[in-house]
Amino acid sequence: MSWSSLKAYFILDMKVNFREKVSIAMMLLMPAVFYLFFASFYSAPTEGAEGASFYNDYTVSFASVILLSIALMNLGPMIVISKEGGFYKRLFVTPLRMSEVWLCSILRALILFFIGYLEMILLGYFMFGELPQASLEQILIPSLISAYALLSMGFLLGALLNASVAAYNAGMILFQPMLLLSGAGFPLEMLPEWARAISYLIPFTYVVELMRLGWMGSLYNQEAILPSVVLLIVGSVCALIAARSFKHQTF
Repeated sequence: MSWSSLKAYFILDMKVNFREKVSIAMMLLMPAVFYLFFASFYSAPTEGAEGASFYNDYTVSFASVILLSIALMNLGPMIVISKEGGFYKRLFVTPLRMSEVWLCSILRALILFFIGYLEMILLGYFMFGELPQASLEQILIPSLISAYALLSMGFLLGALLNASVAAYNAGMILFQPMLLLSGAGFPLEMLPEWARAISYLIPFTYVVELMRLGWMGSLYNQEAILPSVVLLIVGSVCALIAARSFKHQTF
């Protein structure tokens, strides 16, 4: 691995992606708007037990929504756009490897995610006067496990599709039910029984669950085992299929 070429490509990738200011703003602002909307919907006060409950349940949930939107509406479509423009075909004649391109894409997605996460923490602080009580370790580990699963899903989306319009549409189609049925917005208890049954088939439900457990300092409890295992399996399967799909494409 050449660190100089990796650094050069990472800088180029950041410049290209941050040039799309409207897209970046939508990914980072949309969850904040949803957060404000649900705070008003549940009539959560700015202080007291109810406000603290909303803060602890939903600040981290809408941070996870940012990760979901980056995976499905940025990472996946950008891979397809690169394929459409013949970028990967030109890449094969350079010293840069595909694995290095993927690494840069992951780092860029993680930077965007942690910017959004910080945004939600600050928004929660200004609204409720609260800050996370869990250690940095218990916040970071669920974030990285969740990122592994969702970003692998984004890579798979980009690997399987060859038209940017189809990638954006597929991302939106996947995003909506994941948001509505995961408990990130509406509590799962408010959903009918059939919807709750479907929610446990959605990977994002386990992202929300695991990130909430870490946020509350309960990462090392038994409740975190199932969502951690599910997300690691989902991430591994999606990454394997995406890698094989790329390997057999001629671009």
